[in-house]
Amino acid sequence: MAARWLTPAEAARKLGVSESTVWRFLRREQLPSVKLGGRRRIPASAVGQLVRPLRPVKAEDIPPLTLESSLFALAGRFRSRAAGPGASDKHRHLGAKH
Repeated sequence: MAARWLTPAEAARKLGVSESTVWRFLRREQLPSVKLGGRRRIPASAVGQLVRPLRPVKAEDIPPLTLESSLFALAGRFRSRAAGPGASDKHRHLGAKH
């Protein structure tokens, strides 16, 4: 049985990502490809194998922001002259007492 080849644009549509993401996969060798007639082609079977890991992130997969989070420590660090919300009110937004 002959292999079915996809263009990067077709692979992007099948994966549900942008064409530039497909090119990034190709550069990082996360997706195999060959050159046929001077054009890059991707085996359809390889695209089918890559589809599984590209599932959407669900809210329950993301851990809640807590006082111990490294992101919490960054809140307000990059403001200057105390303009707008910053480190002083991050506790209020998270419901913590300081």
